[in-house]
Amino acid sequence: MVANTWQISSDGGTTWTTIPAPSSWTWSYYDLSSDDSGRSLDGYMHKDLAGGVKRKHECVWQNRTADVARTIMTAAKSGIFVTFRAYDLFNGAYTDYTVYTGDITATAKNAYGQTVFEVSLNFIEQ
Repeated sequence: MVANTWQISSDGGTTWTTIPAPSSWTWSYYDLSSDDSGRSLDGYMHKDLAGGVKRKHECVWQNRTADVARTIMTAAKSGIFVTFRAYDLFNGAYTDYTVYTGDITATAKNAYGQTVFEVSLNFIEQ
């Protein structure tokens, strides 16, 4: 079962900041191939894994207050690399990753007479 919260730590897992689970996220699993990988002239595929595999979570939080949006953004950018705890579909369990974040986008909207934010960012495994 996927929980309603995720966690981020900037000190290697000693102190955690709890953030809400995203409204939606795309989970990606990448093979890291060497420069020698690719198809030869006879069409045979050569695959040489250079660095194993990496995961990426593309996350979106919708309709969040300014305080919650700020918590998500500051936790994600609390260090160049942070420890990110989230559900891993491949493992079927919560897993800790050392990640960096790409660009963060926050879009303000007026809904029901108040301003809410949509926050988008990627957690990319180191």
